[in-house]
Amino acid sequence: MISEDAKHLVELIERMNQLKANVDQRAGFRTRQSELEEAARELAKRVAAVNSLATRGAVKPNVGARANAFLNHINTVASNFNQEPSWIISFNNRPFENSLKSLNAELDVYISSEWRAYTERSRHANAQVLDVLSGIPAFAQTVQKVRGLTACLEQRRSTRPTSEEDFEYFDDLVREVDAAWSELGSDEVPPNVEKFLKAAGGREGAGLDLLTDDVKEWLETRKIDTSFRIRMFSQPL
Repeated sequence: MISEDAKHLVELIERMNQLKANVDQRAGFRTRQSELEEAARELAKRVAAVNSLATRGAVKPNVGARANAFLNHINTVASNFNQEPSWIISFNNRPFENSLKSLNAELDVYISSEWRAYTERSRHANAQVLDVLSGIPAFAQTVQKVRGLTACLEQRRSTRPTSEEDFEYFDDLVREVDAAWSELGSDEVPPNVEKFLKAAGGREGAGLDLLTDDVKEWLETRKIDTSFRIRMFSQPL
């Protein structure tokens, strides 16, 4: 009787130990799953931004070396996991993390640079011109709108994009600014001056043909003629 009870007790202990081991492994699997899912999300954000830049004419980054190094780590993890799933719980993930960190850092540099170049095209609002127009009652509300939208643009420019939605939101803001500029109009401003100011405030700028003598006189009278600069604009062949 005693020997049977002892045998039964040993079996219970072994079963409890096995259950505890299973619980510990499950927690380990969940930890690794969480880490790998987070790594995938972070990399996916950067890939999405790169693809969005590419569709807008940017040259894709040259990160082949770091991408291949990270891919080798992925293949190693997948191969070892397929052979023995529990391997992933205790594997040294430092090389994996360092490889991903290096790839992400290189992509971040590229995305930030290309994003600045892309968004630079929207920086067309001339503060001094807006100051002049804000003093004209008919323009005041639209000027306030342009300023608000421009502030939003600047805020978006300082934030690295992580999805196509970020690009679409920025592009929509640019279109809103352009639409706001097109709303500017007043009987208090001569038609030629109004046309010049609208063009000068737009992304394409004003052509020299718009800078007529009466426009120059109007600008000089209000002492804002020095707010304008001439730039060469290359037409596509």
